[in-house]
Order: sequence, then C-alpha cells, then structure tokens
Amino acid sequence: MALEPYVRRHWPGMLISWARLSSGKFRDPLVGRDLLAGTMVGAIVAGIGFLECALPYWINVRGMTPVALFPESLGDARRFAGVFVFSLWVCGNAGIFWPALLFLVRVIVRKNWLAIGITGLLLTAGLLSSQNVFVDLPILAIQSALMLFVFIRFGPLVLATTWFVFTLVSNMPITLGLSYWYAGRSIFALLFIVALALFAFRTALAGRPIFGNFAAED
Repeated sequence: MALEPYVRRHWPGMLISWARLSSGKFRDPLVGRDLLAGTMVGAIVAGIGFLECALPYWINVRGMTPVALFPESLGDARRFAGVFVFSLWVCGNAGIFWPALLFLVRVIVRKNWLAIGITGLLLTAGLLSSQNVFVDLPILAIQSALMLFVFIRFGPLVLATTWFVFTLVSNMPITLGLSYWYAGRSIFALLFIVALALFAFRTALAGRPIFGNFAAED
C-alpha cells in the first residue's frame, strides 16, 4: 500500500489488472489476458527448468541437481491439496516481493533501466542453488529475465500467475506415462493448468467469437 502511489506515478498501467482482480472483477478481459499470459510464461519457465535437469541424459554434465518434488504431492488427498495452497502462497509473495524490490532499487538508482538490471541480477543470485553454477547461472538468468520482462510489460498479476504455474508444475510428479501409480496426480495438475488457461482465454475474449471476423462472416 505504501508503494502503490509511487508505482502509479512511474508505471501507471502496471496495477490495473491487479486492482480489478482485487475488486472481484474476475471476468474482466484485462484480468483474463494477464492470467493467460502468466499461465503460458509459467509453463515455459518450468519447461526450461526440466530441460536443464535433463541435460545429463544428453551431454556429459556433472553435478546437476534434479527437480526436487514436494513429498506432499505423493501423499494423501489433503497433502496433495496442500501443494496447490503452497503454490498460491508463493505466487502471492512473488506478486508483492518483486514489485517491492524493483521499486526500492528504482528509488536508490533513479533510472528505470538500471533498476531493472539490478533487480534481475539480485533475483538470479537469490535463486541460484545448483551444484553446477556454470550451467545453472545462465538458465536462471533466462528464467529471471523472462519473468521480469512480463512483469514490467504486464504487471504483478502476470508475475503471480507465472509463479503459481511454475511452482505447481515444478513440485508435482509430472508424467505422461499412464502406467505409473502417480499418473492421476500428474494428469489432475496438468488439467488444472489447462482449465486455468481456457478460463483466461475465454475471459480475455470478452464474449467475442474465438475466430474473430472469420466466425462473424460465416
């Protein structure tokens, strides 16, 4: 709340969708647009992380830390639901922490481009945890740059949605092999993300036909 006047003065369009969602306008087209963008970016960021962990299967890379699943994702229904709650908690923190960090750095350096660069470096350093720094550092830099870009371009709602999808996918036992005993959990998580994307897509259309002018001409 203390940062909101400052944010509106320097990035006036950043908080529009966040404010509309906070006021209960879930069917607002701008909210749908940002949810859809966040879902897409979150899936891409998670995919990059999985590709990093798969590198040792393709090339000789040592010291790679595998994706650490939440043990709760393999527990009973209550613990499994807790992973969704944790993902919501992470996305809420990201939607508050990232803007606060960026605007605090902006107050210190007084230049937008420099504040964005420093914030990206701080976030990359904060996420660094792999044993192979030479591989993990450029991957994290790409992930941080992508999330920082959509945050600057669209606002905190996209960033929060990105972190929700990224955290959920990264902590779930994702598999397409139906023979595994945890395949149902994987399918449920993937269908949940698909449902979120479809809801966001439909909301972003604001009642317009999916195929636009082509559907109108028919």
